[in-house]
Amino acid sequence: MSLERIKEEARRTALKRNYPYRIFFLSRISPYITYLFTKTSITPNQVTLLSFLFVLLSVILLSRPEPLNWIFGWLLLQVYLILDCSDGELARIKGMGTRFGAFLDNFLHPISNSLVVMGAGTGCYRAYHTPSLLLLTSGAAVITMALSLSRSNILLLVKGREVQAKKGGGHPLVRLALSPGGFFHPLLALSIVEMMAPKVPVRIIYIPSVLLIGLCLLVKRIFRFYRGERRRC
Repeated sequence: MSLERIKEEARRTALKRNYPYRIFFLSRISPYITYLFTKTSITPNQVTLLSFLFVLLSVILLSRPEPLNWIFGWLLLQVYLILDCSDGELARIKGMGTRFGAFLDNFLHPISNSLVVMGAGTGCYRAYHTPSLLLLTSGAAVITMALSLSRSNILLLVKGREVQAKKGGGHPLVRLALSPGGFFHPLLALSIVEMMAPKVPVRIIYIPSVLLIGLCLLVKRIFRFYRGERRRC
Protein backbone atom coordinates (compact mmCIF):
# COMPACT_ATOMS: atom_id res chain seq x y z
CA MET A 1 0.00 0.00 0.00
CA SER A 2 1.64 3.23 -1.16
CA LEU A 3 1.91 6.27 1.06
CA GLU A 4 0.86 8.51 -1.82
CA ARG A 5 -2.43 6.66 -2.18
CA ILE A 6 -3.12 7.07 1.53
CA LYS A 7 -2.29 10.80 1.32
CA GLU A 8 -4.71 11.14 -1.58
CA GLU A 9 -7.45 9.37 0.37
CA ALA A 10 -6.84 11.53 3.44
CA ARG A 11 -6.96 14.72 1.39
CA ARG A 12 -10.16 13.67 -0.40
CA THR A 13 -11.92 12.85 2.87
CA ALA A 14 -10.77 16.08 4.51
CA LEU A 15 -12.15 18.15 1.63
CA LYS A 16 -15.43 16.25 1.79
CA ARG A 17 -15.76 16.97 5.52
CA ASN A 18 -14.91 20.64 4.85
CA TYR A 19 -13.13 21.06 8.20
CA PRO A 20 -10.18 23.51 7.80
CA TYR A 21 -8.16 22.09 10.71
CA ARG A 22 -8.40 18.63 9.19
CA ILE A 23 -7.56 19.88 5.71
CA PHE A 24 -4.50 21.94 6.67
CA PHE A 25 -3.12 19.92 9.58
CA LEU A 26 -4.64 16.57 10.53
CA SER A 27 -4.81 15.13 7.01
CA ARG A 28 -1.13 15.97 6.50
CA ILE A 29 -0.05 13.84 9.47
CA SER A 30 -2.61 11.03 9.64
CA PRO A 31 -1.47 9.33 6.37
CA TYR A 32 1.93 8.56 7.90
CA ILE A 33 0.26 6.96 10.94
CA THR A 34 -2.15 5.08 8.68
CA TYR A 35 0.74 3.87 6.54
CA LEU A 36 2.40 2.38 9.63
CA PHE A 37 -0.87 0.67 10.57
CA THR A 38 -1.09 -0.95 7.12
CA LYS A 39 2.14 -2.78 7.95
CA THR A 40 0.52 -4.39 10.98
CA SER A 41 -2.53 -6.54 11.70
CA ILE A 42 -4.27 -3.77 13.66
CA THR A 43 -7.88 -3.17 12.64
CA PRO A 44 -9.70 0.16 12.19
CA ASN A 45 -11.86 -0.57 15.26
CA GLN A 46 -8.74 -1.08 17.35
CA VAL A 47 -7.43 2.29 16.14
CA THR A 48 -10.76 3.86 17.16
CA LEU A 49 -10.43 2.41 20.66
CA LEU A 50 -6.80 3.54 20.82
CA SER A 51 -7.86 7.08 19.95
CA PHE A 52 -10.44 6.99 22.76
CA LEU A 53 -7.67 5.97 25.16
CA PHE A 54 -5.88 9.23 24.36
CA VAL A 55 -9.11 11.09 25.14
CA LEU A 56 -9.20 9.47 28.58
CA LEU A 57 -5.55 10.35 29.21
CA SER A 58 -6.24 13.91 28.10
CA VAL A 59 -9.23 14.20 30.43
CA ILE A 60 -7.05 13.12 33.36
CA LEU A 61 -4.63 15.96 32.59
CA LEU A 62 -7.41 18.49 32.01
CA SER A 63 -8.86 17.63 35.41
CA ARG A 64 -5.64 18.81 37.04
CA PRO A 65 -5.61 22.45 38.25
CA GLU A 66 -2.28 23.50 36.71
CA PRO A 67 -2.48 25.25 33.28
CA LEU A 68 0.57 23.29 32.09
CA ASN A 69 -1.44 20.08 32.43
CA TRP A 70 -4.11 21.62 30.24
CA ILE A 71 -1.51 22.19 27.52
CA PHE A 72 -0.36 18.57 27.71
CA GLY A 73 -4.00 17.51 27.71
CA TRP A 74 -4.59 19.53 24.55
CA LEU A 75 -1.58 17.84 22.93
CA LEU A 76 -3.04 14.41 23.69
CA LEU A 77 -6.29 15.55 22.10
CA GLN A 78 -4.37 16.25 18.89
CA VAL A 79 -3.15 12.64 18.94
CA TYR A 80 -6.78 11.57 19.37
CA LEU A 81 -7.85 13.66 16.38
CA ILE A 82 -5.07 12.27 14.19
CA LEU A 83 -5.98 8.69 15.11
CA ASP A 84 -9.63 9.54 14.54
CA CYS A 85 -8.66 10.35 10.95
CA SER A 86 -6.48 7.25 10.64
CA ASP A 87 -9.17 4.74 11.59
CA GLY A 88 -11.37 5.80 8.68
CA GLU A 89 -8.44 5.97 6.28
CA LEU A 90 -7.33 2.49 7.30
CA ALA A 91 -10.85 1.14 6.89
CA ARG A 92 -11.19 2.53 3.38
CA ILE A 93 -7.68 1.64 2.22
CA LYS A 94 -7.92 -1.95 3.50
CA GLY A 95 -11.57 -2.35 2.59
CA MET A 96 -12.38 -3.15 6.24
CA GLY A 97 -15.19 -0.65 6.76
CA THR A 98 -18.14 -2.12 8.66
CA ARG A 99 -21.43 -0.79 10.03
CA PHE A 100 -20.24 -1.63 13.55
CA GLY A 101 -17.04 0.35 12.98
CA ALA A 102 -19.05 3.37 11.85
CA PHE A 103 -21.35 2.93 14.84
CA LEU A 104 -18.41 2.72 17.25
CA ASP A 105 -16.83 5.85 15.80
CA ASN A 106 -20.07 7.84 15.97
CA PHE A 107 -20.83 6.48 19.43
CA LEU A 108 -17.51 7.58 20.92
CA HIS A 109 -17.48 11.10 19.46
CA PRO A 110 -20.24 12.53 21.71
CA ILE A 111 -18.76 10.77 24.74
CA SER A 112 -15.29 12.13 23.97
CA ASN A 113 -16.48 15.73 23.55
CA SER A 114 -18.51 15.53 26.75
CA LEU A 115 -15.61 14.05 28.72
CA VAL A 116 -13.30 16.84 27.57
CA VAL A 117 -15.73 19.42 28.94
CA MET A 118 -16.09 17.51 32.21
CA GLY A 119 -12.32 17.22 32.57
CA ALA A 120 -11.80 20.93 31.92
CA GLY A 121 -14.58 21.83 34.35
CA THR A 122 -13.06 19.65 37.06
CA GLY A 123 -9.66 21.28 36.49
CA CYS A 124 -11.22 24.74 36.84
CA TYR A 125 -13.00 23.74 40.04
CA ARG A 126 -9.79 22.38 41.55
CA ALA A 127 -7.91 25.53 40.52
CA TYR A 128 -10.42 28.13 41.69
CA HIS A 129 -12.54 26.23 44.25
CA THR A 130 -15.80 27.64 42.87
CA PRO A 131 -18.67 25.19 43.56
CA SER A 132 -20.91 26.76 40.90
CA LEU A 133 -18.43 25.57 38.26
CA LEU A 134 -19.48 21.98 38.93
CA LEU A 135 -23.09 22.81 38.09
CA LEU A 136 -22.06 24.75 34.99
CA THR A 137 -19.80 21.88 33.94
CA SER A 138 -22.65 19.37 34.20
CA GLY A 139 -24.85 21.53 32.01
CA ALA A 140 -22.07 22.18 29.48
CA ALA A 141 -21.27 18.45 29.25
CA VAL A 142 -24.91 17.53 28.64
CA ILE A 143 -25.35 20.23 25.99
CA THR A 144 -22.08 19.26 24.30
CA MET A 145 -23.22 15.64 24.09
CA ALA A 146 -26.63 16.70 22.77
CA LEU A 147 -24.99 18.79 20.05
CA SER A 148 -22.64 15.94 19.12
CA LEU A 149 -25.56 13.50 18.92
CA SER A 150 -27.53 15.93 16.76
CA ARG A 151 -24.69 15.86 14.22
CA SER A 152 -23.96 12.18 14.57
CA ASN A 153 -25.16 9.46 12.19
CA ILE A 154 -25.53 7.04 15.07
CA LEU A 155 -29.34 6.86 14.97
CA LEU A 156 -29.30 5.98 11.28
CA LEU A 157 -26.64 3.36 11.93
CA VAL A 158 -28.72 1.80 14.70
CA LYS A 159 -31.56 1.45 12.20
CA GLY A 160 -29.20 -0.31 9.81
CA ARG A 161 -29.21 2.43 7.18
CA GLU A 162 -26.19 3.48 5.16
CA VAL A 163 -25.04 7.04 5.77
CA GLN A 164 -22.78 9.50 4.02
CA ALA A 165 -20.08 11.58 5.68
CA LYS A 166 -21.40 14.99 6.66
CA LYS A 167 -19.69 18.20 5.78
CA GLY A 168 -18.63 20.27 8.74
CA GLY A 169 -21.34 22.79 9.54
CA GLY A 170 -21.74 25.74 11.80
CA HIS A 171 -19.81 28.94 12.27
CA PRO A 172 -16.02 28.38 12.53
CA LEU A 173 -15.82 30.19 15.89
CA VAL A 174 -18.59 28.01 17.32
CA ARG A 175 -16.88 24.84 16.12
CA LEU A 176 -13.61 26.13 17.57
CA ALA A 177 -15.13 26.51 21.03
CA LEU A 178 -17.03 23.19 21.05
CA SER A 179 -14.47 20.83 19.50
CA PRO A 180 -11.07 19.80 20.91
CA GLY A 181 -8.96 20.67 17.87
CA GLY A 182 -7.15 23.70 16.55
CA PHE A 183 -3.99 25.58 17.43
CA PHE A 184 -6.09 28.53 18.61
CA HIS A 185 -8.54 26.50 20.65
CA PRO A 186 -9.56 28.07 24.01
CA LEU A 187 -8.17 25.06 25.90
CA LEU A 188 -4.71 25.92 24.63
CA ALA A 189 -4.99 29.70 24.41
CA LEU A 190 -6.39 30.20 27.91
CA SER A 191 -3.78 27.87 29.40
CA ILE A 192 -0.91 29.79 27.80
CA VAL A 193 -2.33 33.13 28.96
CA GLU A 194 -2.71 31.88 32.52
CA MET A 195 0.82 30.50 32.53
CA MET A 196 2.08 33.94 31.51
CA ALA A 197 -0.14 35.70 34.07
CA PRO A 198 -0.72 33.20 36.92
CA LYS A 199 -2.74 35.66 39.00
CA VAL A 200 -5.37 36.14 36.27
CA PRO A 201 -7.85 33.21 36.30
CA VAL A 202 -8.74 33.35 32.61
CA ARG A 203 -9.45 29.61 32.31
CA ILE A 204 -12.57 30.09 34.41
CA ILE A 205 -14.39 31.52 31.38
CA TYR A 206 -14.06 28.32 29.35
CA ILE A 207 -16.95 26.35 30.88
CA PRO A 208 -19.48 29.23 30.96
CA SER A 209 -18.57 30.01 27.34
CA VAL A 210 -19.14 26.41 26.22
CA LEU A 211 -22.44 26.35 28.10
CA LEU A 212 -23.68 29.64 26.61
CA ILE A 213 -22.56 28.96 23.04
CA GLY A 214 -23.76 25.37 23.18
CA LEU A 215 -27.16 26.36 24.54
CA CYS A 216 -27.66 28.98 21.83
CA LEU A 217 -26.64 26.52 19.12
CA LEU A 218 -28.88 23.78 20.52
CA VAL A 219 -31.90 26.11 20.62
CA LYS A 220 -31.13 27.13 17.04
CA ARG A 221 -31.02 23.51 15.88
CA ILE A 222 -34.25 22.65 17.70
CA PHE A 223 -35.94 25.66 16.10
CA ARG A 224 -34.72 24.63 12.64
CA PHE A 225 -35.92 21.07 13.20
CA TYR A 226 -39.33 22.26 14.42
CA ARG A 227 -39.68 24.67 11.51
CA GLY A 228 -38.73 21.92 9.07
CA GLU A 229 -41.24 19.50 10.57
CA ARG A 230 -44.01 22.09 10.36
CA ARG A 231 -43.26 22.63 6.70
CA ARG A 232 -43.76 18.92 6.05
CA CYS A 233 -47.23 18.99 7.59
